[in-house]
Amino acid sequence: MALSGLAVAGARTRAAQGAVVLAGSLSIGVAVWMARSNLESAFKTFNVLIGLTAGSLAGLFALGVFTRRTHGTGALLGALLGLGVVLGLRFSGTPVTGLLYGFIGFAVCFGAGWLLSLMLPGSADRSLSLLGASVSPAPRHHRPATSDDCEG
Repeated sequence: MALSGLAVAGARTRAAQGAVVLAGSLSIGVAVWMARSNLESAFKTFNVLIGLTAGSLAGLFALGVFTRRTHGTGALLGALLGLGVVLGLRFSGTPVTGLLYGFIGFAVCFGAGWLLSLMLPGSADRSLSLLGASVSPAPRHHRPATSDDCEG
C-alpha cells in the first residue's frame, strides 16, 4: 500500500473512531435524559421513538425494492409525508400505541411515495430493484492465462 493509501486508511479510521465516540456520547446523553425525566416507561418511550423514525425508513426501502416506477422525488415526498403524519399524530394527542407509529409511517410513506411517483414526472432507476430490470453483475474482464499463472 502506498504512503498516500496509508494516509487515506488512517483518515478513515479516525473518522470511524469519531463516529463511534459521537454515537456513544449521544446514546449516553439520551440514557441520562431518560433516567432523569419523569417517563412512564423507558420501553414505551423507546418504542415511540423507533416508531416515529423507522416507519418512513422502512417504507423507503420497500419502495425501492418492491416497486418498478418509483423515483427519488416521489419516494422523498412520501417519506416526508409519512414522517409528518406520525409527528402530527404524536403531538396532537391522538391515542396511538408506540408500535403503531411505525406501521402508520410505513404505510403512508409506501402508499404516498408510490402514488406521487406515478403522478409526478421523473425517471426511475431500476438497476437494483427486485421487480425492475434484471440485476446482473458488472461484466468481468479476464486477462488470458499465461505461463506465470501456473505453479510448476
